[in-house]
Amino acid sequence: NFLQLTPAIGLEYAQQMGLSTIHQNDYNLASALGGLTYGVTALDMSQAYGVFANQGIKVKYHTITKIEDRNGRVIYQHRGEPKAVLSPQTAYLVTDMLKDVARRGTASRLNIGRPVAAKTGTTSDNRDAYLVAYTPDLVVSFWMGHDIPKLGRVSGGSSSTITFVNQIMKGILENEEEYPVRDFERPPGISPPIS
Repeated sequence: NFLQLTPAIGLEYAQQMGLSTIHQNDYNLASALGGLTYGVTALDMSQAYGVFANQGIKVKYHTITKIEDRNGRVIYQHRGEPKAVLSPQTAYLVTDMLKDVARRGTASRLNIGRPVAAKTGTTSDNRDAYLVAYTPDLVVSFWMGHDIPKLGRVSGGSSSTITFVNQIMKGILENEEEYPVRDFERPPGISPPIS
């Protein structure tokens, strides 16, 4: 018994993972290639790819974790409600494929000295260039482009984003005490690759 993946099911997953700009006109085959009425925001992309980085669990992004008064008494503490959106196996398989994008694909110049998964993307005529890259500890979503399409294109397409994301990720992850180098955990039920 197979479940047929339709635009509706794919967009339902996209919404559950964090894309907030899905419109009723998006329920068509073009959505599989990113043809969305209102596009996506870099913040939404970070939220969605964070589900892959977090083994299928969505933790809503927040800015303030805790507020204390001058005596150290907690006035406010963020209480997240983690939600399982994907199975750990599905998240791992997608991550494993996206690690290949960073190893030998369109993001192969992404070199941060640790395991990383990545997805590049461009729009027609290179008006927009995206790179989302993630480790088990960090998700970076980077967009380059023009809000007004007639202003031109991004020279080099999505490869031009790699220089920036390399610097961002290396700068954040350089403290190995806080962010030890680690790979994505293989969950039970996934066979190791055949050598």
